[in-house]
Parts: sequence; structure tokens; C-alpha cells
Amino acid sequence: MTPTVTPQEISAVLSTWFHNQFDQLESLAQTLSAELDLDDAKRLRVADAARKRMRQHSAEFLRANPVADGCGLIFSRAALGSSNGQLEWWVREEDARFARYSFGVNPNGDRYYDYEQLEWFTKAYETGTQAMAGPYIDYLGVEDYIVTLTTPITVQGIRAGVAGCDIQMTELEANLVPVLRRLEADSAILNSHGSVVLGSSGRFLSGDRMTPPPSGYTTIPLEPASAGLSLLFHGSAS
Repeated sequence: MTPTVTPQEISAVLSTWFHNQFDQLESLAQTLSAELDLDDAKRLRVADAARKRMRQHSAEFLRANPVADGCGLIFSRAALGSSNGQLEWWVREEDARFARYSFGVNPNGDRYYDYEQLEWFTKAYETGTQAMAGPYIDYLGVEDYIVTLTTPITVQGIRAGVAGCDIQMTELEANLVPVLRRLEADSAILNSHGSVVLGSSGRFLSGDRMTPPPSGYTTIPLEPASAGLSLLFHGSAS
């Protein structure tokens, strides 16, 4: 007879998984930001030699983290001292190939990617904590259905932007839906807005709002707390 798995046990497994993703991202953030410098006017600069090393670090991160589809640094325009944005972002082309991704960073351009207005940037940059946004379609960005994990970066004491990684929803589902299905009843992971990130069945679809939770359902917060995630399940937490 298969032992009964409790919601608390599942929440612990999920929290460990997300903690692991953020720990790896935090390590990448420190490695990449160590390559950065400020000019005499305290403006952020990325030298060509530094970019080459950042590419190598990012490729190593993606190679070691098959769940991630892209990663890198996203800078605030204040730190750059420019009206244009800047992203140092690398994506997975194939299992062993990675490429730098180009975004529209000119406010006067036709496909301007105004990332400083997006949740994944503002939450980490303004609060100084780890954050997760999604699921969403990254319009004008990588154009995929993803979640984005971010953490703030500082350069010589100045908050310069965020480090981030994207996870495609297909990859997230492949990793976490089997965990949810260990519970006997339908369950889901909710984001900080109370919307479904993913569910164990068609009962809960990505993007569905669950605020307040349906009758008979309970939520348990997941770690890290700053990500705002929770486990929704049928029953009580006791």
C-alpha cells in the first residue's frame, strides 16, 4: 500500500526545488556582477573582455541547469546613465550551444522592450529581494511562455539591476506536475497574485485566479517567501 503523502511534505519538496533554483541564480549573479565596473562618473560599464567572460559564465550556468532556458543581467537605465536599456542575456539554442540574445533597448525604436516596467524587474530591483514573475508570454522579449526568476545585483555598492533566468512553462511542468500529482486531490502552485502557475490536472489552468481559494481548499506558503508562491490543495493544513 502506497503511504499517504501530506500537503506539508509536498510543500517542502516544492520549496526545496525553488530554493535550489534561486541559490544557483544567486551564485550566477555574484559571478557576473564581479565582472562589472563603474567609470569615473559612477556609470556602469561592460568591457568587451568582461562580456566574453560573462558569456562563458552564463553558458556554464545553462549547461549545468537544463531547466533554465536563458540567463544573464538586466541593467537599470539609472545605473547606465543612459536613456537606452541594456541586457547581457544568453539563451539556449541547443543542448550544447548558447547565444547572446538581442533586445530592442532604444525607446525610439519600433520594438522597444521597456523591461523596467515589467514585474520581474521591478520586484527584485525595487525591493532588493529574490522574485518570480509569471507565467507570461514575454512579448518583445524572448517571445516564449515562461516564468522568470530574478535577484538584485550591486556594483561597488550601487544597485545596478537584476540577474535573472527564464524557465519555459513546458520545462516547469515537466519538473513539478509529477510532484503535485503525488497528492491524491487536485492541487496547484499559485503565484504572488493568487493566479495558477501550474496545476496537477485540468481543474486548475495556468493564469486562473484563485483569490480567494475555492471552497474546501487551503494554501501553504512556499519558500523562498519573497517569491510569493503557495501550494493550493483540497483539505485543511492541520
